[in-house]
Amino acid sequence: MMTEKRIPREQRERELIIADNGSCIVLASAGSGKTTILVEKLIKEAEKEIQHFNYVAITFTNKAATEVKERLSNKHLSNAHATTIDGFLESEILRNFIKVKYPSVKEYNQSYESKYKMNSYDDLINLIIEEKILGSYTNKKEKNGRNFKFELALNLIEEFKVVQEYIKFKYKMIFIDEYQDCDQSMNNLFIYLKDNLNIRLFIVGDIKQSIYQWRGASPRYLEELTENEGFSTYTLIENFRSQPSIVDYSLAISKGFIVDILAEDKNVYYYNPTDNLPHKEIISMLIEKGIININDENIILGGSNVEIENLYNQLSEEIRGNFTYIRKNSISHCPNKLILEGIAKYYFNTEYNQYDFVEGLDIDISNQDVQALYEKLNLIKGNLNEENIIEIFNFLGMIPEKFEEEEETKILIDVLRNPLNSTVYNPVKEQNMIMTTHASKGLEADNVIIFTEYYFDKYSNILDEEKNYVGITRAKNKLILVDNGEELYKYTVSRLIHTNNSNQFNFHDFIEEIN
Repeated sequence: MMTEKRIPREQRERELIIADNGSCIVLASAGSGKTTILVEKLIKEAEKEIQHFNYVAITFTNKAATEVKERLSNKHLSNAHATTIDGFLESEILRNFIKVKYPSVKEYNQSYESKYKMNSYDDLINLIIEEKILGSYTNKKEKNGRNFKFELALNLIEEFKVVQEYIKFKYKMIFIDEYQDCDQSMNNLFIYLKDNLNIRLFIVGDIKQSIYQWRGASPRYLEELTENEGFSTYTLIENFRSQPSIVDYSLAISKGFIVDILAEDKNVYYYNPTDNLPHKEIISMLIEKGIININDENIILGGSNVEIENLYNQLSEEIRGNFTYIRKNSISHCPNKLILEGIAKYYFNTEYNQYDFVEGLDIDISNQDVQALYEKLNLIKGNLNEENIIEIFNFLGMIPEKFEEEEETKILIDVLRNPLNSTVYNPVKEQNMIMTTHASKGLEADNVIIFTEYYFDKYSNILDEEKNYVGITRAKNKLILVDNGEELYKYTVSRLIHTNNSNQFNFHDFIEEIN
C-alpha cells in the first residue's frame, strides 16, 4: 500500500470536500475518519451562515448521534445539531404536520408489534386514523425497501405547501451518515428534499459496509447517487485505525480498489483447524502461541446469541481473563424502544444521567420535571419492578405496550436483571469481547478473531462480502481469520484477490498461516 503517496492525496481530497459549495457524496472506507470530515464540514457551514438557516447531522443510531453532538459541543453553535434518522422524521415532520392531513390524529403511538404490520399503505393510514397507532409494513415489504414512516412523511411534504415551507425555511443543508444503510423510501425522501426544496445534502457512506440488506437497505442508492450530476463525489480510503497490512487485505478483496505495493509486515493471520477443534480450544491455542494477548483489547466475532453465550461460558471457565459478550435483546424491537433503552442506559451506565434520558427522547420539559424524572429513574435502581417502570411511562404521558404478546415492562425487567446486558448500554470497553459482526460496527480492538464460517450462507456457501469487510476493519494491530476446516474462506478470498487485482497477488502475499 503506497501510504506515502496516498496521504497527500487524501489531504487534498479533504480540502476539496470542505471547500465544496454544493451537494456532496463522500465514499469513506472504514477507519478513514468519516465522522471527523462530517463534523468539520458541518461546523464550517454553520459558522459561515449569516442568515437564519440550520444544519443537521442525521445518523442511524443514538450512539453515532451522541458522538457528533459531543464533537459539536465546544463550538456552541445554535444552528447546528445532530439527531437520529427517526428523531428527525418524528420531530420535524410527522408530529408537527400529520394533523394537517388527518385532523383527528393529534397524537399517536408507534408500534412494531406484528398485529400492526400491514401490506398496504392505505391500511396503515386507516390504523393511524382509527387507533392512533403508527404501524409498519410487513417484513416482506420492508425487505423490498418499503418504509411506511418515510412514505408518510414524503406524502405530507409533497402535498402541503406549509410543510415544504417549514423544512425549506429551517434547513439549508442536511448531513446524512451511513447512507449505504438507507432503504428505498428513505432515499426517495432525501432526494426530494434536494431536488424539490433545494436543500443541499452531504452524504457519507461506504458501499463495502452495507450489512443491513436483510431489512431492505441497499448500497445501490448510494452507488446511483455517485452517477448523479447533482452531486460531487469524493473518496477517502486511508484507514487510520488499522495496520497497513490489514488495510491492504481489506482493499484487495474489495471491488473497485487496486493494491499496488504491499506493506512489509504481515498482521493478518489464517488458521484452518483440520481436526475440527471447538472454538474455545482455538482461542486457547492462539493465546498459548502468543498470537493474541488477553491483556490487550480483543474482539471475537461469532454467530448467534446462543453460540456467543456458550463460547463466553466456556472461555470464562477455562481461561483466566476478563471476558464478556454483547448480545442482542428484544428492547430494540419494542414499540416504546426509546424509553426502554433510556431506562436501561440509566440503570447500567453511571455516566448516563436524566438530562441524557430527556435528550434521547427529544422532548422539551422544565427543570422541575427533569428533577421529578430523576427521582423516578432512581426508584428503578433501588427497587426494580413493573410499578416503578410504569410510573415513568405515566409521567411521560405514554402507555406501555406489548411486543409479540409480551408486556414491554416485563421485557425490560428481564434485560435489567441480567448483568451481562450492561455491555449493550454501557460504553465501557472490556478487554475481551465476544459479539456478532453487526454488534461490532463502530467498534475497534487491538486484535480481532473472526470465525469465518458465520460469513457464509449455509445453503449456498456464498460469502457475505460486506459483513466480511466490516469484521476485518475492526482490527487495529492483528487480524486472525479462522476457517471452517475445508478451506472455504481461503478458496473464496483467493478468488477475490485474483479477480480484483488482475492476478498480481495471491492469498499468501497478504496472510501468514498458523500451523
